[in-house]
Amino acid sequence: MVCDTPEPPVAIIAPVLEPTAKELVESRLKSEAWERIDRIDDAIQSCPQLDLPLTHTFTKGLYTRTIYMPAGAGITTRIHLTEHPFLLSKGVVSVWSGEGGWVKISAPHLGVTTPGTRRVLFIHEDAVWSTFHVTDETDPDKIALQMTYSEGKFSELGIAAATKELK
Repeated sequence: MVCDTPEPPVAIIAPVLEPTAKELVESRLKSEAWERIDRIDDAIQSCPQLDLPLTHTFTKGLYTRTIYMPAGAGITTRIHLTEHPFLLSKGVVSVWSGEGGWVKISAPHLGVTTPGTRRVLFIHEDAVWSTFHVTDETDPDKIALQMTYSEGKFSELGIAAATKELK
């Protein structure tokens, strides 16, 4: 026996839109954790500034940025917009991102930075930290502007680009 039944209802599925990295950052700018990072950053800025050497290495489609940080330094990072790996190849560093408290990492350590990450670093032992970014761009300033949040008070590159480059 053949029944004449109506077609089953078709569900209309709307995609769930993930926030962009910029929207994610802007939602965190006034969070208690980031306001604390701002206060730490203000305190660090009031201290004599270190000249932190950088190296920039370019291969086809990949930019590697390496920063050399001395023991005893306190550092705040720019706000990252992309997911990318990082490598602590030398030293011991305490890292605080505002969400999970301090985490002490020792070289060798390979990790992943996610969009919206902002960190405070305390360097226990001289450290070498490298980040790896997929890009064809070869200008470190342009890469910093593409890969990090750069609006408002974050528009200054600071140490994002080379002020002192190792040869």
